[in-house]
Amino acid sequence: MFSFSGVGKVIKEVSVREVGETKLATFTIVSNRGVKKGDEWENIGTFIEVKGWGRLAETAEKLTNQDVVQVTGRLEQEYWVSKEGEKRSKFTVNATDIKPIRLGKSEKEEETPVPVTEEVPF
Repeated sequence: MFSFSGVGKVIKEVSVREVGETKLATFTIVSNRGVKKGDEWENIGTFIEVKGWGRLAETAEKLTNQDVVQVTGRLEQEYWVSKEGEKRSKFTVNATDIKPIRLGKSEKEEETPVPVTEEVPF
């Protein structure tokens, strides 16, 4: 069994469905890394599908596109054959923890105005 812990940005709407009497939420996250090609930097994305069951599905269904989350779980590889007969596979994470990460100020924090005592030069 492989463990997974990573931070990524939600890139699709969260899909929630009932499996028996349990909720299952499925969504995809992406984590980008910069790769230098010549004089230019290029973002390369790693895409991981996440599955959250039960209480984790309830947490996941509150996520929206572009939310940043920390996901911990078991890394699994799924296999299938496409309609064209090609063998396919993808990595998924069967989550054991899903934590939304708030970036910037929280709604409770109030902005304190900065007093301007001299003219701004621009």
